[in-house]
Amino acid sequence: MDRRQIMDEVSENYARLLMVHITDYGILWSTAVKKMGQFLEFQAYLDLFGREGAQRLFRRHVKKLKDDYLNSKVQRYFDVLPEVLHQLFPDFETFTEE
Repeated sequence: MDRRQIMDEVSENYARLLMVHITDYGILWSTAVKKMGQFLEFQAYLDLFGREGAQRLFRRHVKKLKDDYLNSKVQRYFDVLPEVLHQLFPDFETFTEE
């Protein structure tokens, strides 16, 4: 395996580790380091890319978690909006007919 393949594999393993073990967008880096310190994939990523690189990928992952959460929350609001509007304006169709 050449260096590029090793770096890609280590990156994929660390990303997978983040997806499995970091599921709350509110987690702090210091807490995550303690949680992931036991895993060889995390140690290998630190050895190749350093602490800043690991933290950068961690922050990107946490931002995606937060964005996904907010998007799903907005989608839930949109899903109930027709029913809410119907409750507020039950005769709405009659307004447009006049």
